Amino acid sequence: MPGTFYDMGSAKVNSDGQDIVIVLAQELGKLPNKLAIEGHTDAKPDAEGRNYSNRELSSDRSNAARRLMH
Repeated sequence: MPGTFYDMGSAKVNSDGQDIVIVLAQELGKLPNKLAIEGHTDAKPDAEGRNYSNRELSSDRSNAARRLMH
């Protein structure tokens, strides 16, 4: 089952997530505040055995959302 923003184990923002992030970026862009973006993931190890940590996945997810919002 896909997540709201990302599919399991993926750092690419899925189509539902893209729609949400774009709307959020449009609304948050109207505010004078700075924005901090954090990634998230579950505690499951990489099922594909790529030696890819959850910390790396979390970082890649936050960067994907940041790039989409820019």
